[in-house]
Amino acid sequence: MQRGRCALPVSCARSKVDSTMMFNRTKQLLAAGVLVLLVGGAATAEDQDLAGLQLFGPAEVSSYGRGPMPNEGYFGSIDGLYWGISQPETATIGQPSVITREVWYDAVISREQRSTLDTSSIGTVFSGGTRVEFGRIVDHHGWMLSTHRLETASVGRTFTDVDTVFIDNVPVVGIVDFITLPDDTVVPVIRSLPITFNQLTIENKVQTWGVELMRLYRSRQLHNGGFIEFMYGARYFELNEDFTVSTVGGFSSTGDTGAGNSYWFTRAENHIVGPQIGLRYFRKFDRWMLNLEGRFLGGVNIQNARQETQLAVGLADTFGGLGLPYSWTGSSSSSRRTFTEFTPLVEVRAELRYQVTRSVSIRGGWTGMWMDNTMRGANMVDYTLPSMGILAAGNRQDTFIHGVTVGIDINR
Repeated sequence: MQRGRCALPVSCARSKVDSTMMFNRTKQLLAAGVLVLLVGGAATAEDQDLAGLQLFGPAEVSSYGRGPMPNEGYFGSIDGLYWGISQPETATIGQPSVITREVWYDAVISREQRSTLDTSSIGTVFSGGTRVEFGRIVDHHGWMLSTHRLETASVGRTFTDVDTVFIDNVPVVGIVDFITLPDDTVVPVIRSLPITFNQLTIENKVQTWGVELMRLYRSRQLHNGGFIEFMYGARYFELNEDFTVSTVGGFSSTGDTGAGNSYWFTRAENHIVGPQIGLRYFRKFDRWMLNLEGRFLGGVNIQNARQETQLAVGLADTFGGLGLPYSWTGSSSSSRRTFTEFTPLVEVRAELRYQVTRSVSIRGGWTGMWMDNTMRGANMVDYTLPSMGILAAGNRQDTFIHGVTVGIDINR
């Protein structure tokens, strides 16, 4: 059995994930900084916008004609998010339940075994986050920078007595076979070993962030008093998921919990980048404003999958024991795969704003995002022994993100 440098495989993998999350935060800040620098030259030429900004001036609520004109100049907003990311498609822990194998508990007692657990218990878990937007619009033309980050949503479940079917790729004599002696003879018999984990724990973590830069064009006032803004630009969106399974026992016909503990960790990353178009409609009613927005991103999705496994930890110390694999002392592996897909992303926002002063409003609403051809960790696990691996399929499922937003905006 190969041994890694970390005493505990769980802490080793988690340290890698924490480092990745810190790196992702740094990428987000760097991306936002670069975009600000790109537009900074145009922005600094109009400092009079800030000089004329009346943060605490009285709200303009005149109903003369078709209502007040929208604010111009610099604008910004910050929102608190409470969003949920849809659960991945249900995947079996092990080979699909339609696949069975005959397993033996001694020389004469056997049964058909199939995988008894799947990932349907993961569900949709909500978490908090932040969205920040900044821009400028004058004479119908402008630009906007937007970035969001949703904190990691985590769910864990523990189960007992879980049957799991693996495909044994070792020909003739499998690595999960064991030797037993019939009562009436001294000739040993090789039988297929049952795999029943005394305890199995699932942990799933998912997180997302993104940044976008768009040009704006605002229409003239419509007959009903509203306005339409057309948007076009570029967007980067990232969706990352970590799927971890840890087990106690399993590779023993006697139910021995002291040997055969296992662990597998699969990370799925979606890096989506491409052009984006959008449309915004808004209309004021006294101090109130209705705001509706839609965006479409046609993105290239560079998907990175990584897996770390340690199977049957401790078998080397009990090699040849009763009811244990007779030729296998466990294994460890590390796998990586990269895929490229086209991922469409559709975002819809609906908000209601209340104007507190001339330039300050509070707002609340709902945001929903749908995207296709995304990769999720639980669906990429290949349950093939001796070292498992990453499947070549399962990376084309849709994901839905939605939730409420509450925030404040300046001069919007």
